[in-house]
Amino acid sequence: MRSFTVARFCLAATLSTVFATLASAQQSSPATGPGNASGAASADAKPAISAADQKIKAAYEKTNSASTLDDFSQIISLCQDGLSEGSTGESAAYARQLEAWAYNRRGEKYSEGNNEKQALKDFEAALALNDKLWKAVQNRGVSRAYLGDTKGALADFDSVIQLNPNYANAWFNRGELKYAQGDVNGALADYDHAIQLQPGDAGFYNSRGHANYRLGNFREALADYNRAVQINPDDALALVNRGDAYREQGIYGAAASDYRDAVRTDSKLGRAYLSTAWLMATCPDPRYRDADKAIAAAQRAIELDGDKDYRYLDTLAAAQASAGKFDDAKTSVHKALNEAPKNEAAHIQQRLDLYESARAYREGAPAEAVKPASANLRAP
Repeated sequence: MRSFTVARFCLAATLSTVFATLASAQQSSPATGPGNASGAASADAKPAISAADQKIKAAYEKTNSASTLDDFSQIISLCQDGLSEGSTGESAAYARQLEAWAYNRRGEKYSEGNNEKQALKDFEAALALNDKLWKAVQNRGVSRAYLGDTKGALADFDSVIQLNPNYANAWFNRGELKYAQGDVNGALADYDHAIQLQPGDAGFYNSRGHANYRLGNFREALADYNRAVQINPDDALALVNRGDAYREQGIYGAAASDYRDAVRTDSKLGRAYLSTAWLMATCPDPRYRDADKAIAAAQRAIELDGDKDYRYLDTLAAAQASAGKFDDAKTSVHKALNEAPKNEAAHIQQRLDLYESARAYREGAPAEAVKPASANLRAP
């Protein structure tokens, strides 16, 4: 699952004027008592702001500099103290909104620290206080998605779209979940909506490119990846994606160029080495094949990203077979089969059948017989 966009916000000033009024009242002189010509406060004059409201005012003022878990916890505690000590009316209503805001912000801090379970608890606490706080709904959806509750996450993103239909990230996040579930057409529609709302986001184009690619709309995918690269020329992943779209259309030179640029841009991006290895191992045009470099690139991809993704093992096997190392290829492809989803197993099995008959795999072209590597060895 690709990354989600988490909302980050400032304090909504819906009722912030409450404490501007309270502050003004506190600074002014209290009403004078009867016969007090000097204007001095009488002994029994009531303070302009109650102790309970003082707590809420202190919580409000702390929002100006709050940035840590402890800061937001203090705001929550001050709001709770103010409410428990008898704050009423408009200031009490504001205290509940402020407490909800602080729970949401603290949840974001927990999320930044990868503590999604605690983050989820805080987002839910925020919504218990203010169920219209769409920012907390959005954040709860992200946490639910990361914790594997796809149904709950989808419901949250649906709610955000109802509450704030112009918030592009909700459309994008819902599209990401639909894509992960295999509803590619549904994802494409959500990506379209996100791009209409926020056309300058490269990530939106990347994701829509994935959807178009999966649907076989390679020209549309290429256009999306092109746009992503235009918006962010240093996005190595967008370069790889565009290279894949070029390769799918047989534009191998452009694909090779994008892969090279991606590796130069981000030498730690395993996907860049993976696509490079696949092209050099399986390209039907021999000008773009280099079996030894393909093996090296596939091994580098595995070093960076591990071998739990079947595509990495499948690519290594294709490179080994292209070099005539069929025993190695069969070992690698068997590992790929163990990791592959059921819908991909048949394709990998076909490649295994080729390797068992000493034939290399060529993408989009007939399989090619390859001599074993030992046949190229020379005696001194």
